[in-house]
Amino acid sequence: NNLSIVTDTLRLLSQPLDPYEIGEGDELTYKLLGGGHTVGVFQLESSPMQQLLRDMKPESLDDVAAVLSAYRPGPMAAGAHVKMARVKHGIEAASYVHGDLEEIFAKTYGQFLEQEQLMAIARHFAGYNGVEANAFRKIAAKKKPEKMAAEHEKFVQGCRDNGYSDQVANDLWKMIEGVADYLFTKAHSYAYGALSIITAYLKAHHPQAYMSALLTNVGSLEDAGPYLHECYRLGLDLNL
Repeated sequence: NNLSIVTDTLRLLSQPLDPYEIGEGDELTYKLLGGGHTVGVFQLESSPMQQLLRDMKPESLDDVAAVLSAYRPGPMAAGAHVKMARVKHGIEAASYVHGDLEEIFAKTYGQFLEQEQLMAIARHFAGYNGVEANAFRKIAAKKKPEKMAAEHEKFVQGCRDNGYSDQVANDLWKMIEGVADYLFTKAHSYAYGALSIITAYLKAHHPQAYMSALLTNVGSLEDAGPYLHECYRLGLDLNL
């Protein structure tokens, strides 16, 4: 549906535009995102998400992908959505179970948000190879108790073999258990983030065409209510 909205918006524009060629750092787009004016923007419409955007003030695709990944039950339970914004703006420093996590969590402001980060932890700390790390990712995502119990022993022993203490190993394991079944893959969060930015760009630069396309594709008059209100907020002529 959102791809249809993008396509219909482009048809209404007088000049051709390739949305996949939109560059990073478009000022108007990120002003819209940072202000939380995201009614009608893919995946970023809810009030809590708008507040997170206002707190985060995203400046890149990395930031938008992190926002989407943080707004999940596991990361939110760990406070990642709040801590991420505070770390980004220097209000507090990121804290780590072990300093070696800093590089793994660099693009997510010290927060555990992606399945690829779980794989990187398994490889760096417990010495897993790529195949083993991917198998562990699948087990953790499905959270099968009997398989997780067996994996715990392997993970702790791997950490010992790599010179890490049992305390570090068990702290890492506790961290993994808390969020593993709620983590996005990077491919998911970045693909969603790209479409979020494209829809934000079209709304920021071509609001009349974008809101028209949005209303054309809305499912019912009831669903159209928030979008009609947004049109009034933007000062658009609805011609109803």
